[in-house]
Amino acid sequence: MKSLGSKKKYFIVFTMISMLGFIVFYMFKKVMAKRAQYLRDLARHDGTKHGESAIFEEQSAILEEKDDEKIDQDDMKVDVTQYFEYQKYDPENLWEQYKKKPSRFLNVAALCESDSDDTTPRIEIQIYYQTFVHLFRVHILSLTKMLSFQTNDSKNIKLKIMLRRSSKTCFSDVTDIYPFGETIEFSDKFSFAIKFKELQEYIIYISVWNVNIFHHEILLGAAHMDLSNYSDFTNKNIISSDIVPVKKDKNIYGHILVGLCYLPSVERLMCVVMSAKDLRDDVTNLSILNNVINPFVDVFLVNDGKMIKCHSTKILLDDKSPVFNEAIEFYIPNHQIEGSDIHLIAMHKYNRITNTLIGKVMIGSHSDGHYKTHWTETLANPEKVIPFWHPLTR
Repeated sequence: MKSLGSKKKYFIVFTMISMLGFIVFYMFKKVMAKRAQYLRDLARHDGTKHGESAIFEEQSAILEEKDDEKIDQDDMKVDVTQYFEYQKYDPENLWEQYKKKPSRFLNVAALCESDSDDTTPRIEIQIYYQTFVHLFRVHILSLTKMLSFQTNDSKNIKLKIMLRRSSKTCFSDVTDIYPFGETIEFSDKFSFAIKFKELQEYIIYISVWNVNIFHHEILLGAAHMDLSNYSDFTNKNIISSDIVPVKKDKNIYGHILVGLCYLPSVERLMCVVMSAKDLRDDVTNLSILNNVINPFVDVFLVNDGKMIKCHSTKILLDDKSPVFNEAIEFYIPNHQIEGSDIHLIAMHKYNRITNTLIGKVMIGSHSDGHYKTHWTETLANPEKVIPFWHPLTR
């Protein structure tokens, strides 16, 4: 009987220990589940907080880089992208380049040396000054004798007016588009906030543009009126001037807009092929005779007469004024930059196997004229895109 009682006693003790262990395990499991849930919530909260902190730190780092003007290779690519979107360098709005660089689009000096005859186009405007509001009014009246500007591509006409003072463009505006004709009547009126005592220091420049069916603008000519030749601005004066036509060079086969940017810190030269204008060719190909040009540009890096790298832009079909907007990067060690040149060759894609030359440009240490000026300004202004229009020759 004693053995039976001792066994029962051991069984009861074992059962109580087992139940106590189960209860402890159950409580431990509950505590661990609560702890795991707490850690998950904490991690989620910390992740959001750290994400916001990371964004803030990244933005702060970008602002500090801009404040310190530290430009690396990635920043340079972003700057080039922003540069394409910056309207100042739009191919249709580059008057700043036209007035500073030699170009066939407008010869300002030639405006004062023109000889008029019975067939020379003329522009007529009305000018006066309103003293009580301090505004100088310009009313475009008409264009006459426009037949000399007529071509197969003539469709519409628009005018761009600029007021310049001390070789600086202070005001500019554009008229509406009017159908082309021998005589074109305008209804555009412009107002410019100019002090009366400074009025005679201004020169009015008006350029005449042909807008074809593809909405490409081609400069036909320009006129200028020096306000120092007039004294009575309180009354409405009607003045006229000859329109000087654009002088076309038979040895020029178009113009190309190129931007160069040199980064000495990373030993890189960025060549931006932006656009071209008025491409033409004398080759007797069928596509040329049908006024079809499929342009592309080959860009070569040459160092001391040895070609280092070549890159070609995309081919644009049937476009005489193409917009490429392609950036090409060249690696040039700083000690080799003085002996380097950039060659740009504009080509016409006739068929799959035949390409014909339109024109070419060489910019670099071995060039001269405004090509050399472009290269010199690029090296003198590192980490800045310098755009120039260049004529395409052979």
